Amino acid sequence: TQESYLAANGETRVVETIKALVPLEGRAPLLIGVSIDIADFEKIEQELVRARIKAEESDRLKTAFLANMSHEIRTPLNAIVGFSQLMSTTSSPEEEQMYSDIINQNADILLQLINDILDLAKIEAGTLEFVKMKVELGELYRNLYEIHRDRTQSGVQLIMDESPAPIPICEDRNRIMQVLTNLVNNAIKFTMEGEIHVGYLLEKDSIRFYVKDTGMGISEEKQKEIFDRFVKPVKGSAADKQYIGGVYLYKL
Repeated sequence: TQESYLAANGETRVVETIKALVPLEGRAPLLIGVSIDIADFEKIEQELVRARIKAEESDRLKTAFLANMSHEIRTPLNAIVGFSQLMSTTSSPEEEQMYSDIINQNADILLQLINDILDLAKIEAGTLEFVKMKVELGELYRNLYEIHRDRTQSGVQLIMDESPAPIPICEDRNRIMQVLTNLVNNAIKFTMEGEIHVGYLLEKDSIRFYVKDTGMGISEEKQKEIFDRFVKPVKGSAADKQYIGGVYLYKL
């Protein structure tokens, strides 16, 4: 049987007790018991259960991630292959330039996806490094704007909002650019008309980087799910337009 008792140091211990009656000639039988402290064994068992659950969850997430990435990679890859084949059949310089632009845009998307996958592998292996250096945010945003201004869909304008006075920070420029690029890519994908604004604001002891768009929006009941893994936004109503498409907060 299992029993618990309070040790002298106030800690609750759990023991497994085995009891037996030993007959004695001419006397009442003697009750003998042996107790084995199993509190540590229980802790080990609980840790093993938690480790198993964590491993199963990790395996499930990896499967979901690979399924999602295979879909994301096929989309730009199909565009690259398809329009590369069309380029050999066109006789118009305008069409050839259009196909070339589409191929270049999808090649950039594919490269970003592959870089994200490699970064995830580095994070899991504990080898991801941050290289901090002086970053001028105005220059960073100008580069972001130049990279993405021609990638928006027809009828959509990318606008770089006027920023506050120069704010020098010491941070990994590539990582900040990576976060903002993902936010802009998401805005480009889901904004069919209107504008996409990028900018940053100084707020007390932090900098708020934002991407704001007139895209489809996210219905209110779905907003609590957007930070779940592998969840895509669900189209909302007209009232959901002009929403903050993404925010990255940096502590000074």
